[in-house]
Amino acid sequence: VIAGPGTGKTRTLVERIIWLINEKSVLPRTILAVTFSNRAAREMTGRIEAVLSREGVQERPEITTFHKLGLKIIIENHNKFELKKEPLVLSENDMAYLFPRIAKQTKDSGNIPDFSCLEKRIIDFIEKNGDGIAIPGDIYKQIGDTFGRYAAYKRKHGLIDFIDLLILPLSLLANNQEILAQYRQRWQHIFVDEYQDVNALQYRLLRLLAPTGKDLFAIGDANQAIYGFRGADVGYFTRFKDDYPAAHMVTLTRSYRSTDTILKASGYM
Repeated sequence: VIAGPGTGKTRTLVERIIWLINEKSVLPRTILAVTFSNRAAREMTGRIEAVLSREGVQERPEITTFHKLGLKIIIENHNKFELKKEPLVLSENDMAYLFPRIAKQTKDSGNIPDFSCLEKRIIDFIEKNGDGIAIPGDIYKQIGDTFGRYAAYKRKHGLIDFIDLLILPLSLLANNQEILAQYRQRWQHIFVDEYQDVNALQYRLLRLLAPTGKDLFAIGDANQAIYGFRGADVGYFTRFKDDYPAAHMVTLTRSYRSTDTILKASGYM
């Protein structure tokens, strides 16, 4: 669904989920909806919760962010990563403190790379290496000695960061067909809000979970992409039809923000 500002992206997505549950008898637990911010996830959850509660439906869809989805998969498979069941997730402030100290111990110490470029460098690495997903530690090693030592430090101390929240699940699902099949069976209907902001990691995760796109619902607007600094590629949105040739494309054209009063006033400016 191509939806410009004010055309009702969230409402359209929510109504589609409710329609599946009410009209197609889809079990809520088989629905996964992902977005990019906690605020958006809360808003979506609130709207769906209100309708389902009013109708007496007990089950709920899985509504979350990409990073929380990744954490869920990691926790459910923590033994595969040799992590505790509740791993400690480093914040960006933790990373900013830790990274320079590790860098000083490496051959890169005279020219410490900026950790803020880490996600972009990993995304670039994965894009250049096609669909082959390497073991996360190997990815870090191949993009620099400092990054490799940083990965080793995290592994030694049972830590993960926000980039691992995408890399670890991606590596797991790409290399374990049995586990991948379980998640495909669990989430048979996948919704993606603000699809124009997906990056290579998120895109590949979606391709694994919904390879045919048969039950994938994506909504967004190429003109509203805001996460380019973190590797988001609006190209995934514009070539959606190439990835999923059978996709049915819909464009929302009516903006509920542009009332006659606003349009008339803007004409005098």
